[in-house]
Amino acid sequence: MDLSPEMIRRARELSAACPNIDFQTAEIQARPWPESKYDCIASIAAFHHLPLEETLRRCADALAPGGILLVLDLDRAARPWEYALGALALPFGAALRFAHTGSLRESPAVHGAWIEHGRHERYPALAEVHTV
Repeated sequence: MDLSPEMIRRARELSAACPNIDFQTAEIQARPWPESKYDCIASIAAFHHLPLEETLRRCADALAPGGILLVLDLDRAARPWEYALGALALPFGAALRFAHTGSLRESPAVHGAWIEHGRHERYPALAEVHTV
């Protein structure tokens, strides 16, 4: 799910070989979540778009007893070593972009889609996440 129709279009395009994936332009917070249903909830780079405390509470309610929540997401650097790791990642990100696209810059359409996609992003620091 994503709020951006362009991001959904790109996801469908990049996943054409996987017809069993359903992509939807929708807001996950507007959908009801079943209680105690899931053994595992996995989220990749989605929580920074959502209200953290509410989303964690909804996940906890939706997990079956003994269920597991797996989250891989972005955070905000707050300590010196976190800034250093971020700086080390910059050349790798540029190299990956170049390897995938042949360019260090995104097309204007892709750049615009990322801007739309990230309008409501909020990056908590790891220390903040640990207190929730």
